[in-house]
Amino acid sequence: MYVIETRIKTRSNKTIWMPYKQYRTTNGIENFQKRHQYLFDAGELRVTGNAEPRQSHTKSGKGLLRVGDILHESYGYDMTINKFYEVIALSPSGKTCTIQPIHKITIKGDAYSPYGSEVVPQTEGEDRFCGEPIKGKRIQIGAYAKSRVYVRISSYSSAYKMEEKDFEQPYYENHMD
Repeated sequence: MYVIETRIKTRSNKTIWMPYKQYRTTNGIENFQKRHQYLFDAGELRVTGNAEPRQSHTKSGKGLLRVGDILHESYGYDMTINKFYEVIALSPSGKTCTIQPIHKITIKGDAYSPYGSEVVPQTEGEDRFCGEPIKGKRIQIGAYAKSRVYVRISSYSSAYKMEEKDFEQPYYENHMD
């Protein structure tokens, strides 16, 4: 990491160097030097450190989903709607997938009652699919939500990969607006 340090004089007239900015690449440091060359010439700034190696793109979800994995989407402003998807195909690169909606099973209550209901995904049987397959969904890793793997469904929702523990609990659903 490159560190740009600035020269500071203390009350006792001693000169110390304090960190001012940090850059990972030589491009960043060169651009800064071009804009502030007069400060470098005057001895007010100096550069220490060296370049860091480039890191791989951490948002890529390549290899993190497999065919058969179940994804869960939950959305709603003043109601709660759950949708479940199954990964039915992966691209050759492994960066995108094709998903298909699957039915949900209501295990308790009614989604149109004031108390709502509890639902789980239907994971078995040939009749579990509903709707058409959705192709070309980019597999990503979340910065939030404990860095879980997800697929962006729309501008307002994402479907997250369900882990083993996620199948042990039902999901609250309420369609009352």
